Amino acid sequence: MKIAIGGIKFSEELLHVLYHRAEGCGPAFETVLGSLAKARINIPFLTIDGGHGDEERLVFCVAAGDAGMVETLLRQLSLVPLQALSAGDGLSPAVLVVRHQVGTLTLFPHRRSYVLLGRSIAALTAAGIAVHSYCTSISALAINIDYRLLPRAVEVLHGLVDLPEEHSPFRPDFRIRQLAPERSA
Repeated sequence: MKIAIGGIKFSEELLHVLYHRAEGCGPAFETVLGSLAKARINIPFLTIDGGHGDEERLVFCVAAGDAGMVETLLRQLSLVPLQALSAGDGLSPAVLVVRHQVGTLTLFPHRRSYVLLGRSIAALTAAGIAVHSYCTSISALAINIDYRLLPRAVEVLHGLVDLPEEHSPFRPDFRIRQLAPERSA
């Protein structure tokens, strides 16, 4: 049985950052996020996991156009990305994984997010689409995957969901960009 949802939207192309740290190793999350805020970089996706014991995990996405600035800020904080993690590797005390060309697939499930979450992740994984991160709320389910696979993901999810008859386009028609406030003389 398909789940009726309110819609599906695609993000613009994003840079996806995973920062995993053990207590006392590497800069605090507040320092990383403060640097992004000071540079006026919008963060359309953010999750923080206090982890178990002394470990924490921060995941965020920024617009692909901000990638160079974000990577510079991370280097200034002495965070250097790993090229890749193999499946059997445990995370070291401070690990940074940066993925380019990621997109967020947002589903608007109207209070059925927990059922939809499990089914969606299982269906995407079975179709060979790697899920980099996800989060859910009452109003939306956000799943980060490779940007080029967003249309394929919708094909996979069509087997699980019913969209409204007059669903709007999957891709946004406009982009919101934060501007610096005008300074008074």
